[in-house]
Amino acid sequence: MSPSHASFVGRKQELAQVETWLNERRITTIVGPAGIGKSRLADQASAGWRGERYHVDLSHEVDSESCAAAVARALGLPATATAPDVGRALAARAEPLLLLDDADRVLDPIATLLGEWLTAAPETRVLITSRERLRIRSEGTIELGPLSLVGGSASEATQLFVERMKQAWPSATIEPEELVTWCDWLEGTPLAIELAAARAPFFGEVDGQRRLDLLRGGFRDGHERHSTLSRAIAWSWAMLDEAEQRCLAEAAVFTGAFHVGATARVLSQPDGERSALDLLRSLADKSFLRLLPDGRLRLYDAVREYASEERKGVYDAAAGRLDTYLAAQAERDGAGVDLLRNDVIAAAERVVQRASSLDTNAGAWVVIQAGRLLLSEGPASRVQELMEAALRVLAEADVELRTHLRLALAGGLRMQGRLDEAEDAASAGLSDEHRLSGELRVQLLTEVGLARHARRNLEGAAECYARALTLSPSRRAEGRLQANLGAIAHDRGDLDTAEGAYRDALVALGITQDRRLLGVVRSNLGLLYQERGDLVLARETLELALRDLDEGSEQYLGAIHRGNLGQLFLELADPTRAVTLHEEALSLLRRIGDERSTVISLCRLAAARALTGDIVRAARELEEASSRAHGLRDPLLGAVIGLHQAFVPLARAENSAEPERGQRLIECQRQLHAVTQADDASWRLSDDARSARRILEARLGALGAQDVALPTDGLVVCIESRFFRLYEDEWQDLRRDTPARRILECLVENREGMTLPDLQAAAWPGERIRKDAAKNRVHVALSRLRSRGLKAFILRVDERYLLSQDLPVVRLARIDPPNSEVAAD
Repeated sequence: MSPSHASFVGRKQELAQVETWLNERRITTIVGPAGIGKSRLADQASAGWRGERYHVDLSHEVDSESCAAAVARALGLPATATAPDVGRALAARAEPLLLLDDADRVLDPIATLLGEWLTAAPETRVLITSRERLRIRSEGTIELGPLSLVGGSASEATQLFVERMKQAWPSATIEPEELVTWCDWLEGTPLAIELAAARAPFFGEVDGQRRLDLLRGGFRDGHERHSTLSRAIAWSWAMLDEAEQRCLAEAAVFTGAFHVGATARVLSQPDGERSALDLLRSLADKSFLRLLPDGRLRLYDAVREYASEERKGVYDAAAGRLDTYLAAQAERDGAGVDLLRNDVIAAAERVVQRASSLDTNAGAWVVIQAGRLLLSEGPASRVQELMEAALRVLAEADVELRTHLRLALAGGLRMQGRLDEAEDAASAGLSDEHRLSGELRVQLLTEVGLARHARRNLEGAAECYARALTLSPSRRAEGRLQANLGAIAHDRGDLDTAEGAYRDALVALGITQDRRLLGVVRSNLGLLYQERGDLVLARETLELALRDLDEGSEQYLGAIHRGNLGQLFLELADPTRAVTLHEEALSLLRRIGDERSTVISLCRLAAARALTGDIVRAARELEEASSRAHGLRDPLLGAVIGLHQAFVPLARAENSAEPERGQRLIECQRQLHAVTQADDASWRLSDDARSARRILEARLGALGAQDVALPTDGLVVCIESRFFRLYEDEWQDLRRDTPARRILECLVENREGMTLPDLQAAAWPGERIRKDAAKNRVHVALSRLRSRGLKAFILRVDERYLLSQDLPVVRLARIDPPNSEVAAD
């Protein structure tokens, strides 16, 4: 408990409930575990009571007589006062309130005494704090849990941390992300938060030693049993009987929440009349176990550590039984194991540390399941470390099990941006492909393809996916491969082929009802609609995709696609909503450890934040993105960063007056052109780069951006090629010549050239035209462009039409040309 003069933080809902019940009920009991803040809440809620309030500490009382004497002292009665004297004294006072604090040891005698006193003094109100309720009819019970962690750095838990830190160290500061990490690690437990906050300047990163420091260190002016967290727990532990202590030590092997059903294979069957279920119920009643809304149970970490140390032999035996249970579940189908995520990972750690009694193959199954869970939620570096250790330790495991380990290793490396190593890890598995099932070979080829795809080796990736499709994969694998081939077509700019592949994938996956993969494909389809300019359909599709991923409990892909939705909101001119989504995505990606996606997320967040006016933080996030990208050696990331850096001068322009506004717009355009007009046009292979350019050009066009030092020896094109100017000639207006405008746009976008059928499809999308008529239409449109001055620069080479490579092209990020004369149509 913190010093009594400290302010009260949070608990608004609980505070209101206690205050209401004090008026409506005769007895109100606040129950909860040690250190949860029961006494502070009771003190705060009763502070404004309209009558006299009497605080009685019952922590050292042992029976009815000592309890009555303690209440008599609080009432100012003589030392010889008896229980009936207390009843008469209460009856003589106007609406008295008894605050009976820490009644854990004396619940039975207090229940009896209150029956007598409330009969004698019916206007009396009683407020009790305890680990368990009295279990009498007139009692109202409020179960107190941790402080809320909702709201990140603005949550109740973080508010308490900051306030107590400032009380102890007025000049101390803490970064928002570090603050959230601390409070999450401390599980929102008020006593633990206050102890940590008082020592904040001396703590580095969160780790196990810090937890022990908090358990051992405390406040000098607090009650002895509240002075440290370990004393508070020890005081409660001593009140448990032997069977309850044993059950609690066995339950401590569960590192997260667990269903009662999972304990059947782990808890020993006690002697006597009480079953394991009875003991769990008793521990929950005494606040050692938390009952969660979904029906699962959970120990506080501090209680878990204390119990595991107090009864280590019991704990170790239970851990062995848990490992056996998890291995059996993982080998069967993994059903239900997701709910024991932390326990699976802890069991896998025991396997690779040779601290498990499992045989080789059973141990491999546990590690494989841990890898699957970590690939979904991270961190990726832990996947790599765990799989590499398992491949060393489990050298005698069956070849298919070792292949699963290699697949998880490849996934972990790929998420970290170590793409060459990821491909090598998956390729190593293919060296044994003659000994593998067809489905495993499909998975290995897919993983090799993903590594190549991330490196923009589109041909190599497509080869892997196509080969995998020849192996008669399952419907789920078939849908995934079709989606991956669609993504390659998407990156190449062939949106029609991409859409067809995505729809084929949805058909295959619809049969399996795999919400995870359905969400991925729908998200890619949403991006395609966004590129086509159908932002309404894009939003509907992306929001549906995110629901799929959230319902499928897919944190990793959910983070990436939250970012996709955020980028759409930026294009919809809602940067505030975009910031919220990008912050959520970035927080998840940092924890998961996907370095490449983290860089992109930082860029997206910086762009949105800049457009909300928070330019300082935007610049800081772009700087972090550049630093992280440096070690990844991915040139495409450089283009993505460069394009998003242009949002900073754009945002400054939007908040400036002339002449600074014009200068900022020119700076933005130059940054945009530095990427899009570079010799390396690989940025077009990234939907992140394409969307950034699209948003920049639209925003600049809406602002009426100043022309940037236009060249005198090249082609200048406005957005969508509505206008163009060759050298220093007049501006040419193509707004009424849509086919010619679309063809020029294609030639500007694809400097390597386009075939006649491609030009026909672009100029007259969706129209079915006879081959000879289509050819004639394209030739007529090209003729009109040539007549406007482009005759010498539109070339035909090897059946492809292209702009001369000697012709510099500058895109002007505006819809209309600068103040200049425009040639008449």
